Amino acid sequence: MEEFYKILKPNGKLIIKVPHFSSRMAYFSPEHKHFFSSYWFDYFTKSNIETVAKTNVEFKILKKRFIWSPPEPKHGKNKGQIIINFFNSIISHLANLNIDFAERLWCYYVGGFGEIEFILESCKK
Repeated sequence: MEEFYKILKPNGKLIIKVPHFSSRMAYFSPEHKHFFSSYWFDYFTKSNIETVAKTNVEFKILKKRFIWSPPEPKHGKNKGQIIINFFNSIISHLANLNIDFAERLWCYYVGGFGEIEFILESCKK
């Protein structure tokens, strides 16, 4: 995060999409070192920096968003992908109405969320 902070201008935006911890893709690659929840980037917000965080970087979280299914294949849409996209839009919309509820309870019944997207803003002076 320190490297991102260095290269961002003041109030610069950082968009990050990562596998959600409930996704099987989070564990797919041995190169994945961290598993992300909706609270992962809260560590870098002002309230945590003043109390528990040991970092010199500060971000403001502008948006958090669950994405239920993984991105569609590059080789084009097939009938199955159209159905997955339809359900993805419905489930993702409902989950994003209350991310805390979706993460604590619902993700285990729906089968997990493929990705979580964060939009952060650097708080440089």
